[in-house]
Amino acid sequence: MTVILFFADRKGEESRLRFKEIRKKAKQLGCVMLEMGMKKGDKLVFQISDPQSFIISFWACLYTGIIAVPITTAAEIKTANINKKLEAVLEKLEWPRLILEEELLCTLGEDVKARGNILIYEEMKKQAESSILLFCPEQITGEDTAYIQFSSGSTNSPKGVVLKHSNIIYNVEQIGRRLNLTEKDVSESWMPLTHDMGLVGFHITTFCRGMNQIILSPMNFIKNPTYFYQKVKEYKTTIMGMPNFAFDWSVKMVKEKHLRTLDLSSIRAVLNGAEPINIHSIQRFNERFAACGLDPNAMLPVYGMAEACIGVTIPHCGDRLVEVKKSPAEKKGYVAVGEPLDGIDVKITDENEEILEDGQIGDILIHGPNLTCGYYDSALINEESFSNGYLKTGDMGFIKNGRLFITGRKKDMFFINGQNCYLSDLDIVLSESGIKDCAAVYDDEENELIVFVKHLGIGEKALETERKIKEVVQRTFQISVRSVLTVNNIPKTTSGKVQRYHLLNDYRKTFKNNEIIWGKREEGSTISEPLARMWRQILDAEPADTNSFFDLGGEIPLN
Repeated sequence: MTVILFFADRKGEESRLRFKEIRKKAKQLGCVMLEMGMKKGDKLVFQISDPQSFIISFWACLYTGIIAVPITTAAEIKTANINKKLEAVLEKLEWPRLILEEELLCTLGEDVKARGNILIYEEMKKQAESSILLFCPEQITGEDTAYIQFSSGSTNSPKGVVLKHSNIIYNVEQIGRRLNLTEKDVSESWMPLTHDMGLVGFHITTFCRGMNQIILSPMNFIKNPTYFYQKVKEYKTTIMGMPNFAFDWSVKMVKEKHLRTLDLSSIRAVLNGAEPINIHSIQRFNERFAACGLDPNAMLPVYGMAEACIGVTIPHCGDRLVEVKKSPAEKKGYVAVGEPLDGIDVKITDENEEILEDGQIGDILIHGPNLTCGYYDSALINEESFSNGYLKTGDMGFIKNGRLFITGRKKDMFFINGQNCYLSDLDIVLSESGIKDCAAVYDDEENELIVFVKHLGIGEKALETERKIKEVVQRTFQISVRSVLTVNNIPKTTSGKVQRYHLLNDYRKTFKNNEIIWGKREEGSTISEPLARMWRQILDAEPADTNSFFDLGGEIPLN
C-alpha cells in the first residue's frame, strides 16, 4: 500500500511525502524522544502549525507509546485565550514537556517559559535526521491511551478527552465502511489537525483505508478558498469536508472567473459537520458550484464529537438531504445528520432519562466502542457526563425514521415568553437577513437577550443595524432584544463554533457592571471616570471636551 500525502502550509509552501517516509521520520523522531528520557505513558503537549511536522510528531508519539496532547497554536488563532488554554492544560497535566516550532517560542507566556520543559521541533528534527539509533517500537495494546484531545470549551478549565487505540480503530473502521472508502479515493481537508475532524476524520481514517491525502493549513483555506478547489481538480479529490460556515465562505470568496476553471466532478462525498448545519448554506453552495460539476447529492451532513473519536452518525453515500420542520409555522427546518454508525447506540431522553418517542425533542445520549473512557483527571465531570455507560452529549435533538436531527446545544437553549429557543437559530436567521458576524447571548441572571455584532458601525448606520436586528428577532421569534453591542471579534473555536461564554463574561464585566451613561458628569470632572477609562483603553488617547469619540474612531454600545 503506497499512501502519498500532499501538504500546503499556512504560507502556501507545498510538499509531498509517501507514508513510508513519514513513518521513517516519525520513528527517527521517536528515537530522539526516548533518548531524552521520555517513555511510554508520558504526555507530550505540542503546538505545531505546519501540517507535515504535526503528523510526523503525532506518529512518533503513537510508535513510542508517548501520549500526544495537541493544542491549537497562536499562529492559527491570534488570541490571548490560546495561551491561557495552553497554560491551563499544562497545569492540569502537571507540567509535562511541550514541543513547538521555533517561531512560536515568542508567543509563550512567561510562566510557561519559566518551567523549562520546552522542546524546539526544528532542533529535534535535526537530531532525528542524524540519529543512527535503531528504533525499538513499544508494545502497544488497544487499551493504551493514544492521545488526549482537550476541548475548545472553557479556557480556564479545559476538558481532556482520553482516547484509547481501540476507540480510534473501531471508529475509523465504521466510518470507512459507511462511506465505502477504498484505495481509489482521495481525501482533501483544511480542518485543523488539532480538531477531531481533521485528525481522525481526514488523516487517520483515510490512511487506514489506504487513501492518498491532501492536507492544507486552515489559514491557507481562509485566505484563499479557490486554492482548495484547484487542488480538487489537480488530484481528483473524491472526499472532502468542512464546517457549515466554510460553505458560505466558499460561495463568497471563489470568484466567477475562477469557477470557470474548476472541476469538482470527481467529488462523491462532502461532509458537513462540526457546527450547526444550515440548509440554506448547503443550497447556496450546491447552486454556486453546480457549473463546476459538483453532484448536489454529494453533500452529507454528519454528527460527531471528540468524545466519540469523531463519527457518531453519517448518512449513506447518495442519500438525499432530509429537512424536517416541527410545525408548519417554522421558517427554519432541521437537517438530518444520518443514521448511527454500526455498533453505536443513540437515544433521545427526557430530563428523567426516559426514552422519548420518534420525533420528540430531548437530550442526545450515545454509547459505543468508540466512546471515550472519560475526561482526564476529572472525576466530578465524568460523574455528571456519563449515565449507565452513555455519554450525555449536551446536544438536543430527535430521531425520525432512524435518522438523527440536531436542534441545538442544551446550554444554548433558553426559555422565554413561554417557548424554547436556541441561540444558534437566532444567529442563522440574522445571518440570512444580512447581519453577518453576529452572535446572540442570553443572560439568565437578568433574563435578557443580547446580540453582539462585529463592526456594527457608527451613527445612522449603527442605529439602522440595531433596528433591523430587533425587528428580525421580534418578527421571527416574538422575542425582544435587550441590547445590541459592537465587538471587535466574535470568539469562535477552530471549527467555527461561537464561544458565547466569552461574550457573556465580557458583557457582565465590561458593559453591564460599568453602567456608563452618556452625558452624565461627575462633580469636579469633565467626564465620568468609567467612560474615561474606556476612552483611554479603546482609543489610546486622553478624553477632553474638545475631543470627538467618533472622530477618533470610537464606537459605542447601543441599548
